[in-house]
Amino acid sequence: MFQLFETIRIEEGVVQNIEYHNQRFLKSRKHFFRMDNIQDLSPLIHCPDQYKTGRIKCRIDYADKIYAIQFEPYKPRIIRSLKLVESAGTHYAYKYSDRAVFDRLKQGISEDDILITRKGFLTDISFANIALKEGDQWFTPSDPLLEGTRREALLISGKLRKREIYYTDLEKFTEIRIINAMLDLEDHPALYLRMLQCIDNCMIHKELKLQ
Repeated sequence: MFQLFETIRIEEGVVQNIEYHNQRFLKSRKHFFRMDNIQDLSPLIHCPDQYKTGRIKCRIDYADKIYAIQFEPYKPRIIRSLKLVESAGTHYAYKYSDRAVFDRLKQGISEDDILITRKGFLTDISFANIALKEGDQWFTPSDPLLEGTRREALLISGKLRKREIYYTDLEKFTEIRIINAMLDLEDHPALYLRMLQCIDNCMIHKELKLQ
């Protein structure tokens, strides 16, 4: 049995982006369990009184049925550095509870997180999509590991555009932002790019640092 989950942001008692979570919930259950009945998650989210102020993280664990709904105050994780990690075989098209694939990729790194590439093309970090700024425009990798709900909302609004980004193209961008269900485009401090080194085959590695 596949165990999946949704992470939903609640802001001052108001559930955010629920239509995109409903879409992914439906897509996942149809793919794994051949269930195509439309179910709105909104009526199931009864936020306790103590969680009706501030930013709250709601987690829904499910498979062919919903197993648990939990609430907790959101504690942002600040990322100050990223390590580029190539993993052509990494796939995470659905939001699995089992995240062992990311744990393996992060073994032995000293940076705060990893920026995963597949055949050299940027995808995601271990827990979020990314947005990169060039001029006044924000771009996101066209083939992410996971099509996140925040990413989808930003694409539809026109604030974000898809683009294939090879890792040597990082020099074209001025900054990178982390986006996920809990983090909008401006919520996490920007990471700025600087050149680190040129390895033997002259492919450029980048070090991403928070300023």
